[in-house]
Amino acid sequence: SIAYHTYAAPPKDPNIRVRDNVVIQLCHFECHNHAFSDASCPHNRRFNEYLLGWRRIARNVALYEYYYKASWVHLPWPIVHSLRHDLPYFRKVGVFGVATQYAYNFASNGLVYYVAAQLLWDADAAVDAIVDDFCRAAFGRAAGHMREYFRLLEDAAVRSGLHLAGQRPYAAIARLFTPELLRRLRRCIEQALRVAEGDDRRRVEMMERGLRYAEMVSEYLRAVAEAAGLGRRQLPWPE
Repeated sequence: SIAYHTYAAPPKDPNIRVRDNVVIQLCHFECHNHAFSDASCPHNRRFNEYLLGWRRIARNVALYEYYYKASWVHLPWPIVHSLRHDLPYFRKVGVFGVATQYAYNFASNGLVYYVAAQLLWDADAAVDAIVDDFCRAAFGRAAGHMREYFRLLEDAAVRSGLHLAGQRPYAAIARLFTPELLRRLRRCIEQALRVAEGDDRRRVEMMERGLRYAEMVSEYLRAVAEAAGLGRRQLPWPE
C-alpha cells in the first residue's frame, strides 16, 4: 500500500498498527538534492518524520524513490551526493526495500541508476569507486573527462542549495543550469570526444545529445523570462 501525497503521513492514532503481511511504500516525492536524513532541509525533515512514524507502527516499510522525476523533464539529475547517504540510512532504520521511478534517459540519469543499483546490493560500497568504475566501463579513454563532467554537475547542485525538485521546478532548472556551468560541461564533452573511440565514443555522443538538450531547455526558460519583460536574470516562476 503506497503512502503518497496527502496520504504520506502515518496515522495519528497511536493504537493503529499495520499487519505484518502489508508493506507500506512511502513515496519520497520532494527534495533529492539534500540527504533524506538532512534535518536542515524542510522537505526531507518532514519525510524522515513520516518514515520513522511508519516504522513505529509497521514491520515492513519500503521507499518509492524518484531517481528520475518526470517534472525534471529528462535533464541531468545530479543526486549521487545524496544517494551516498540515503541508502546506508535506509538500511539503518530498517527499510524493507527501495523501488524507483525511471525512464530510458541514460544520458541524464545513467550514473544515478548505476550508483543506486550498486548501493542496493552493498550500502557500504565506496561511491567514488562506483563512479570511477562507471566512467571507465562506459567511456574508456574519455573516462577522466566524463568524471569531471559528473563532478561539475554534483558540485553545482550541492552549492545551489536548491530543493530539487518540485512539481514545476522551472526556476530551479534555470538557476542550476547557468550559462557558466553549461559552458564548463560542454568543454568536458568536447575533450572527451577528442579521445574516445568506438562504442566509448558513441556513449560520449549520447551524453553530448543530453547536454545539448539541457542547453536548449535552459535557453528556452531564459527566453520566456525575457519575453515576459523580466530580463534574463529574473524568472516568472515561483521558487
